[in-house]
Amino acid sequence: MTEVFHGIYVKMCKSKILVMDIKQKGVIFMKDKIKVKFKDINDVSKFVRIVSQYDGDFDLYCGSYCVDAKSILGIMTMDLKSILWMTSNCEQSDKERLMRELKPVIAA
Repeated sequence: MTEVFHGIYVKMCKSKILVMDIKQKGVIFMKDKIKVKFKDINDVSKFVRIVSQYDGDFDLYCGSYCVDAKSILGIMTMDLKSILWMTSNCEQSDKERLMRELKPVIAA
């Protein structure tokens, strides 16, 4: 998926999201994408509870639709049968700990 918003180029690849400023021709940031698959509403509740304990921004994507991963209402508006993609903007040490805690809901 590739989109352009106000001179900002956003491209979602297999495992990364790349954001570039078209006028400056420079990379603004690149984020890892993490697959997330929920089995039921209890997984969603656990996911939100865990992610909410961390500082930083967390987003969930389903196609081009994006919601705040700390918002249970936002997540409930998504197609929970699909594999979702999470991006995070947090410290590397927090990210590693978060990945261990989210292991049950991260798609294999």
